[in-house]
Amino acid sequence: MTNLSDTQIERWRLRAEDAANDEEWVTERQRIAQAREAIRPDILSLLHRFVHREIGTKELRAEFDRKTRTVWNSLSWGGPSGAMILNMLVKYAPDEAELEREVRQLVPVPRDEEQAHARLGEFSAFVRHVAATDPGRGGLHDRRAPFLTSAWWHVQQPELWPVAYPSSLRALGRDEVYEGNSDPVEGYFAFRTAYFTLSSALNLSSFQLESLCRWLDTGQVKATPAPQPPEKPAVRGAGSPDGTSRKPEREHTHIQWVLAKIGRELGCRVWIAANDRSERWGEELLGDLSVDELPALGIEPDSQRLIRLIDVLWIMGKNRVVAALEVEHTTSIYSGLLRMSDLVSLSPNLTFPLYIVAPQTKRHDVQRQLERPTFRALELNERCGYIAAERLLAHADAILTFGTEPGAINPLVEYLGRTEDGG
Repeated sequence: MTNLSDTQIERWRLRAEDAANDEEWVTERQRIAQAREAIRPDILSLLHRFVHREIGTKELRAEFDRKTRTVWNSLSWGGPSGAMILNMLVKYAPDEAELEREVRQLVPVPRDEEQAHARLGEFSAFVRHVAATDPGRGGLHDRRAPFLTSAWWHVQQPELWPVAYPSSLRALGRDEVYEGNSDPVEGYFAFRTAYFTLSSALNLSSFQLESLCRWLDTGQVKATPAPQPPEKPAVRGAGSPDGTSRKPEREHTHIQWVLAKIGRELGCRVWIAANDRSERWGEELLGDLSVDELPALGIEPDSQRLIRLIDVLWIMGKNRVVAALEVEHTTSIYSGLLRMSDLVSLSPNLTFPLYIVAPQTKRHDVQRQLERPTFRALELNERCGYIAAERLLAHADAILTFGTEPGAINPLVEYLGRTEDGG
């Protein structure tokens, strides 16, 4: 079984709570669930007729292709790894009898994981064999075999065989709950193990976890900001360079830019998370304010990897981190706190300050999250300070003018989760 940390489980639990509060998503999930329940007997009937030789592979392909485009579209099985791979196999397989034998052997749900592994392995090898007859058929690849296979098994035993939807693979992969594998067969079974571990920890059905992964996959994609005219950036105020309001992702960029400017002015080298470096505030690229490589900090490799993901780091001397700052405008408040808690859990002896920078409207959310048992157990409520984004912007010019060391931001910091005894 995949080992998940308490903070990973808590992260997913919080995400599930967020998703459950998204009324539009809940309504859509219910619609899809009802649609799938209504069409499931029809799918089972098709597979039964094929397994019992009432129809052949060509008839299976024709009905599967037609219905995944229409009445079965709630399944999202019509893509290149679904109906299309079956279409290509029927079209290109040099031996029709061999194709029918392979597919007929594949369709029935396996009795156990060992048999499933053998069947998927044989089918993947067959797909490779057909693709090798004409290397120009780039769309026919064995990496697509697990999707169609798991879809057929899933409809027969939904809780035992999760579908290898790309959205599920991406959502689990981003959080390192699941690591991909160059071998598509081994990759599917690693995904299945991770899926079971997480669904059990969260007490979610297969469909509920699939829906949550889909929600995360679409909801966490960062919108590409509209190109901005080249203007001189303004530090003061919560607005944009031209004085108008911006979308949350632009505010995130603004705050990162201000923190980078302040850090450099206070004598620090600045690290900005790599995925944000292509963003601009006015004429300036965030990447131009960041060091190219994060110096070795003398901590465990997992901690070093994790700290690279933090939005902004201030570094003094060779490798002394004096502030780690997470900016929360476009994501749920807990994502930054969970990253901090993972870091504290991995390296409890770290002593540098941790900060969450978020709007005043999220102040209560920060406090509520810090009161969670998971964070209190790690004393994150004592260690992580809150900086209101509005106060940071209002005082940025003064700090830039009069500040001499990183502690210049201390008057802006609140420790919302501290107990009375903790200060």
